[in-house]
Amino acid sequence: MLAQREKPDVEPGTIIDQVPHSGQRIKPHQSVFLEVAQQPKKLSAPPFIGLSLLDAQKRAGADRIRLKVWTVPDIAPRDTIIAQSPRAEKQLDVPQVTLYVSKGSVTTLRLVPDFKGVPLSSAEAHLKKEGVGVSSNTSADRLAEETIVLSQKPLAGSIVDLSKPTSVQLQG
Repeated sequence: MLAQREKPDVEPGTIIDQVPHSGQRIKPHQSVFLEVAQQPKKLSAPPFIGLSLLDAQKRAGADRIRLKVWTVPDIAPRDTIIAQSPRAEKQLDVPQVTLYVSKGSVTTLRLVPDFKGVPLSSAEAHLKKEGVGVSSNTSADRLAEETIVLSQKPLAGSIVDLSKPTSVQLQG
């Protein structure tokens, strides 16, 4: 019979224990139990890029990996992992991974999208998510049906600064 135990300081395949022990007598055909050294399995870095910081922390906790987190300005959404070291699937000598997490956009300048032909409700939802004020001259009774944007101000492709009060006018 054979058992294995992880021993990083012992050559793999070395017998580290046996039953019966050395010097003891055994009967013919009696089993001898051996415990053999094996190297611990190397842990590899999970793929964290694209995950939220919270999801990465959960994954690292499950794998018993320590995280070192650096936040950097980037266009990726806030708290999104944009880089890691060591890279995904690389074996870890120590159970630690450095993550680079987006602080969010570094600029407040945005291009105004082209909303012509888009449902008014979708355009308004997108603008509100970006923190942009929306005004529409479409009457409330026309909003009951799905109204399509026919024109807009500022025009598509215009650059607006979101650090200043900004409003987009949509006409259906």
